[in-house]
Amino acid sequence: MHMRFSTIMIAFGLAVNASSTRAEDVQVPAQRELTTILTKYNGLHAEAPNNIQEAKVDAAYEKEFCANIPKGDVSGWIGEVDSIDEQSPNGGVRLSLYISTEGLVSGGLGVELSLGNFYAYGVSDENTPQHSQLLIAKNAPLYNVAATLGPGDTVAFGGRFVPFNSPTACYDAISYATYVSLFQFSSLQKLGYGLTLQ
Repeated sequence: MHMRFSTIMIAFGLAVNASSTRAEDVQVPAQRELTTILTKYNGLHAEAPNNIQEAKVDAAYEKEFCANIPKGDVSGWIGEVDSIDEQSPNGGVRLSLYISTEGLVSGGLGVELSLGNFYAYGVSDENTPQHSQLLIAKNAPLYNVAATLGPGDTVAFGGRFVPFNSPTACYDAISYATYVSLFQFSSLQKLGYGLTLQ
């Protein structure tokens, strides 16, 4: 049995009143479906009696999960900063976010959901179409917001998923990766630190 992590990269715009946000207020219904899918197939994977059945579970997971990765622009998502760093001079800011909701049951198919604006873990320019710059540039409006963030911060965000070239390209990427899809951020707003995503 091999361990896989599923991760997703996303960007979009969202307005939230951070001063009134408490942990129990961070409701993220749009994200919950991906957590539910991963939890379901982690359970089925654990119950499979042999690697033949595990392979069938894996194939069903890849098909359902990839079909439910949002296409195009999204909004209303919340994430916790996993990592943030600036590349060499004028390279831009790389940002990845955890987006799992509360109740994720981890297992052989993954222990988390995350996304980001840079290639990693199976996602590359070979399985995605040509796209514009994804890193947050120093002259971009988002730079000043991104520059204040650190691991563990909870943020509201919006943007656009970079699609895969084909369903098979998505299956191949998530079959061994923690990174599911590239994301181009269009908005970021810090809500607090370490809030629970419901």
